[in-house]
Amino acid sequence: MTLSLLKETTTATTLTVTKDSTTSLTGSINGFIKSFNDAAKAMKDLGYYDAGTKKAGALQGDSALRGAQSQVRSLLQTTAGGTSAYQTLSDIGIALQTDGTLKLDSSKLNKAVEADYAGVTALVSKVGTAFKEGIEGLAGTSGTITAATDSTNRLIKELGKRQTALLDRLEQVESRYRKQFSALDSLVASMNKTSSYLTQQLANLPGASSN
Repeated sequence: MTLSLLKETTTATTLTVTKDSTTSLTGSINGFIKSFNDAAKAMKDLGYYDAGTKKAGALQGDSALRGAQSQVRSLLQTTAGGTSAYQTLSDIGIALQTDGTLKLDSSKLNKAVEADYAGVTALVSKVGTAFKEGIEGLAGTSGTITAATDSTNRLIKELGKRQTALLDRLEQVESRYRKQFSALDSLVASMNKTSSYLTQQLANLPGASSN
């Protein structure tokens, strides 16, 4: 806090300073909840299946997606440790809904902050660290999602090579068939010419006109 003293006065002034123990913390928690809910929705959309319309998400049934969803949910159970009464996110008003998203009870959070600010911040810090390490394990350079992505990219390249090889083979088969067709066409034309010639010659034989 900085005080700027502009002029002298003979009147007494009382200055009261209090710690803002909720605004920044609540803002951070709301930011975390929004990010979590956005990620939860994205994963749900990728893995959904509608039995009525027979439509499915791009990663429906994918083991990497199911593993990521399970791991992210398990991180919500991170405990603070220590002696504080606020050990889990649910203790400070952050609850997991049936649709997989988080919801904040602001009243419960404010009461927890007033009762044990240090305990709440320790819990939030512990959860934040757990999520940072967990997400790194999923999406980092050696994470499971990164490995699955690399594996899929290799499969796409391999399928591309197979497709190219198949197209080359089909072109060769087409070329061979065209040559065979051309040869057969020439043969048929030659045989038709021979047949016409033989018919003409047979017609000129003695007795051919009477028969």
